[in-house]
Amino acid sequence: MLQIITLEYSESMLEQLRRACAVASGFIWLDSASPWNASADQPNELLLFNPDWQNTADEDVLSAMLERCDTWGDEQQQRYTSTLDAHSPSLRFRGGLAGVLPYPALEPSDQRVYPAVGDYRNFVEIQHDTQRIFAVVADEESYELIQQVVDDKRPIGSQPDFSLTSEWQWAWDRGAYQAAFNQVQAYLAAGDCYQVNLTQQCRASFAGPPFEAYWQLRGKARAPFSAYVSLGRDTQTDALLCFSPERFLRIEKGQMLTSPIKGTRARLADEVLDSQQRQSLSGSDKDRAENLMIVDLLRNDLSRFARKGSVKVPELFALHSFSNVHHLISHVTAELDPAFHPLEALIGCFPGGSITGAPKQRAREIIEELEAVPRGYYCGTVFSYSRSGLLDSNIAIRSVHCAGGSASVSGGGGITTGSVCEAEYDESVDKIRHLMEGLSRL
Repeated sequence: MLQIITLEYSESMLEQLRRACAVASGFIWLDSASPWNASADQPNELLLFNPDWQNTADEDVLSAMLERCDTWGDEQQQRYTSTLDAHSPSLRFRGGLAGVLPYPALEPSDQRVYPAVGDYRNFVEIQHDTQRIFAVVADEESYELIQQVVDDKRPIGSQPDFSLTSEWQWAWDRGAYQAAFNQVQAYLAAGDCYQVNLTQQCRASFAGPPFEAYWQLRGKARAPFSAYVSLGRDTQTDALLCFSPERFLRIEKGQMLTSPIKGTRARLADEVLDSQQRQSLSGSDKDRAENLMIVDLLRNDLSRFARKGSVKVPELFALHSFSNVHHLISHVTAELDPAFHPLEALIGCFPGGSITGAPKQRAREIIEELEAVPRGYYCGTVFSYSRSGLLDSNIAIRSVHCAGGSASVSGGGGITTGSVCEAEYDESVDKIRHLMEGLSRL
């Protein structure tokens, strides 16, 4: 069966849909209601649930995804796509792959975390610019879920509370961070790297459903590439809550775009002081140099999958302001070589250079040596790849990983020879302070 249902665009409908879908299998919320980027994206949200297929922990993720894409040519799958094209041409998503790749996704021996990817034919697309909602359901269970919302038989009601049950505990104190910082400086002086992204983690115990934490935080930590991804066997307790400001890679009709962030200043409540922060960041030679190093790295990454001579940098050091920080953001574009599948480019450029350093491989080795705890899903990517051919992905920073009753949050920044330890430490905390404080208040 395939049903395409047009729903009333209202806040109550949105709230019921989000809460109803959140208890379904494999729930993902791609929450990009206010996106910025170099192209003309439309404001969208996607609620994905009840996937036809999910990867297993021991699969090679690229091979598994490509094999799944091959099934889209089957008669039943083609009928699904042609029906969407015929009856809902205004849909921007056509069903497809979505999920999260953890930072060590390309290291099969690392079983601490693993990719969580599904193939979704059941989804709700919320178009805020046209004020339209479409529910696409391909099985009876999903149809009944949506129909209960439509018939108002699934009341919102009161939800279990989320709360922290311990104080935040940092993996490093300032002294331990200083020691790691000094070792990075030694590697930089020896010529091992030009830049290393050094991060630190804090943890707290929690009780309650992570979705409620995401629901409460999203209004305070809105970001253009936010996402909620249910993880593991118990989708009600294990999840990734992501409030990312950074795009990793977008590919549409052969056009590639990556938008690295490097350069940060904390937002200040006083408007005059906040303006001074913006001016300080815009005029900072150090921050521009850091940004340029990563732009060069990403130009090289894209060039491996691009038509010769097509890699360009249309914008350098653009200043963008978010709820808690100001950032310098650049845009790198290229044309995808037809010899490569978009998913091959995604995996081939992974992980993003802005959260590793340059050169990438040596920086990753130093990160593995020095950081106190594994990154896990932090600095990975949440992505979607539609049957229409559109791929989009974020860098999973400003995220909270909830698993086994423990919530972890990490922050970091690029270390160069011009870095000052105290400033870098403060920046790593400033980036995630709003998440830590927000969760503490729930």
